[in-house]
Amino acid sequence: MMGFAPNVKSSVTTCTIENLYAAMDAEKTAHICAEIEDALERVKRGEMAREDFETYKRDKKKELMVLTPHATFSDGQRQNKTAVPSGLSMYDVDHIADPRGYFNTLVKDRCRELGIVMAHVTPSTEGLRLIFEVPAGMTLAEAQKWMSEQLGDSSYDGSVKDYARCSFIVPRAYLLYIDEEELCKQRTTQKAEITQKITQKEPSLLCKNVEASDRNLRIFDLCLAEAGLKLEEIDQMGVYNWHNTLVSILSVGICRLMTQDELKAVLSVKMPNYTKEQDCQRLISDFYKDYTKMNAPMSQRLRAIYAESVTGQKDKPITTEDVLGDASTSAEVRQTDGFEGARPLQASLGDGPLPCPWRSPV
Repeated sequence: MMGFAPNVKSSVTTCTIENLYAAMDAEKTAHICAEIEDALERVKRGEMAREDFETYKRDKKKELMVLTPHATFSDGQRQNKTAVPSGLSMYDVDHIADPRGYFNTLVKDRCRELGIVMAHVTPSTEGLRLIFEVPAGMTLAEAQKWMSEQLGDSSYDGSVKDYARCSFIVPRAYLLYIDEEELCKQRTTQKAEITQKITQKEPSLLCKNVEASDRNLRIFDLCLAEAGLKLEEIDQMGVYNWHNTLVSILSVGICRLMTQDELKAVLSVKMPNYTKEQDCQRLISDFYKDYTKMNAPMSQRLRAIYAESVTGQKDKPITTEDVLGDASTSAEVRQTDGFEGARPLQASLGDGPLPCPWRSPV
């Protein structure tokens, strides 16, 4: 059976169909999801930056009630060691413009075949969530890989391996399919051990010709803090959702502040386990290709992160010397036309302001 909690920090109890529908029909649920949808419309109209929307969406979702489809917990706390598996698994199809169309075209007629017990649009309205029965003998990760193969989805979130992962409850209007009996059915399952063994990994993202600079490492730490995450927690296998963790960090706008190769070098230091996952490489590529506009205005918070990364101090204004270095902006700028003993440029013109080159002298 699944678990239910009033929010991500609350104790988990067993979910009943009555709990689920009451949460879906709650005015609070409808209000929060409507606010997220309105914010997305502002992004589409160019009134809100994508990174600001991602931050807003993340914060609003924390107010929603949640399910724990993978398990209930003997002590009521979301942790793998006390998980009682439900026999169900979650599968997300992220970043799609029309989740309902995707479901109607590729999933609707195969729900029973694929063991799907519930399907709904996610709070962002840009994703589809499927909850399905784990095929016999498979772990959570194997079940999710199996589902990706059934749907022909090569971009699935391949890092979701923990029983403690929660699912935000949405309004009933977002619901696309539900089998009440199968969803709340008591299943006999055996808990698969979550280990730190990594199989079939891609080579590390570490770029041989690019090293993680102190400044880029500092940018990562600032974006991590802005995403509300802690360094010691983000790369623990089987505990946190690596994919969504990196999405949160990327959504702050870190791609605007360093190149793709520089970010890969940083991640090889900060998230060495996840960098071995193909999902990590694909996610980075997608964000730089589809969601990063290098010439678009920065959000106020991203500008503050940039300034702090340059100056090393919070809220300190950036000077020209911070960006270009002392030598580049010294008052003793000299002419370099080969003349010996050339005087400083300002001195050669006197103490007044430099003349404007496109304006005739008065």
